[in-house]
Amino acid sequence: MIRRRRPLLRAAAVGTVAGATAGAVSGHMNRKQADAQQDAYSQGQAAQQQADAQAQLEYQQQELARQQQELARQQQQFAQQLAAQQAQQKS
Repeated sequence: MIRRRRPLLRAAAVGTVAGATAGAVSGHMNRKQADAQQDAYSQGQAAQQQADAQAQLEYQQQELARQQQELARQQQQFAQQLAAQQAQQKS
């Protein structure tokens, strides 16, 4: 009986160590996968923020160009009115 129990106990101990090792490896892989998913999410968020900033910059540049065109139109109109007044004063 005693000789039989020792191999069983040894096998049970080995099985417990193997199970614990497998669990640790599995936990490690789960953490690595979770870290990878978090990294991918963070990269996606950063890319979205960059795209949003780029779109905002492009909108502001278009708005600035529109305002510059409007200013140029007003300056031209002012110059024409001034020239007309000066011509009227000379005559």
